[in-house]
Amino acid sequence: MKKNEKSASSLHKKTAVPRRKRTVTKKQSPAKLTTASKVLSFPPKISNSGVQLNHPLPENRSSAAPLTPPNKPPFSIRDAKKLRLLLLWEYDAGLPSTEIRFIQSLRMLFKEVFPLKIEDNLVNAITLYQPDVLLVVGNRTNLPLAGQASYYKDLKTVLWLQDVYGPLSHLNTNPDSLVWDYVITQNPRHIYTYQKTTTSKVVYIPFGPDPELFAPEKAPAHIQSDLLLLGDYEPRLHPYLEALCESSPDGRIIAIGDNWRDIPRVEPWIPETSNDIKQLYNGADIIISFGGNDRRGLDIAACGGFLLAEHGVNQDNYMIPGEDFVSFHSPEELGSHVTYYKEHPEEKRKISSRALVRSEFDYSFFHLIMDFTNTLLEGK
Repeated sequence: MKKNEKSASSLHKKTAVPRRKRTVTKKQSPAKLTTASKVLSFPPKISNSGVQLNHPLPENRSSAAPLTPPNKPPFSIRDAKKLRLLLLWEYDAGLPSTEIRFIQSLRMLFKEVFPLKIEDNLVNAITLYQPDVLLVVGNRTNLPLAGQASYYKDLKTVLWLQDVYGPLSHLNTNPDSLVWDYVITQNPRHIYTYQKTTTSKVVYIPFGPDPELFAPEKAPAHIQSDLLLLGDYEPRLHPYLEALCESSPDGRIIAIGDNWRDIPRVEPWIPETSNDIKQLYNGADIIISFGGNDRRGLDIAACGGFLLAEHGVNQDNYMIPGEDFVSFHSPEELGSHVTYYKEHPEEKRKISSRALVRSEFDYSFFHLIMDFTNTLLEGK
């Protein structure tokens, strides 16, 4: 390197700005708060001028009077978790899938559930399991326990009938049969009949729709219809049929029930299995029920079917008129409904979709078993 280049290099080193050392701030740990150092802040007081409660005080109670708790806390659904239940399932109570639904729902609510076939030794089973509740599902009422009533005095006995289409004529007529604390019917029309023949508390709770039996699906072409009629034919239905023929002159009409064979324009069908009924429900554009019951309406809802139900058949115990189905009071109103919903399929689809969703939640098998459980707790 030349002499003048060396001097320039040394000059650059002398005039260069020296590097500054980076200072590192030591991380400080948060100070420990003592009880004396804590500061409690409260939200500012909100003025209550002009603000009223959205629930009125009970009658005959001053606003300044203190509210005293009740003597006994009300029973809740959680109290069922302290109870043991013995379930006897009759052969005529329903299909195996329905029995499975029962057991699954009960096990979610009760402490223990012991399924038992009716042929087994009932007395020994009660002695062994020591249940709090005996639930018999089916139509057998003459259980051999009456002679030992004192031994089972603390046992709650419930008979849940399979009586959708007709009441039992032999309910508690045998003097040696068990006297039931509760009798549950699946048809509200039978309540008065049972009340005349028994001292039991009669309650209406239907079975929930079984999703393995009733669900939306594509129906075969040979079973599809414009109108599906449910119920037995009676002479009083003649004006209704005339209104249906006027509102649906070219539509295919299928009927499930008795006495339809000689009725013009109506094809009578006799479904042999639950699958046949499911296909009929799914294949119908509009389903019309004459004198039906809630159980059938729940199954239709589970298939996503659109239901027109005759007013006064107690459909609104679990299903809401105008939301889950549409009711009619006269032949003219029925014909008007059929015409309107054929011209407005979006309205028909809205109602059937809402009923389908509610069948999965509001009146599913589990929720109806909850109604049964609450009935027991209220009686407790």
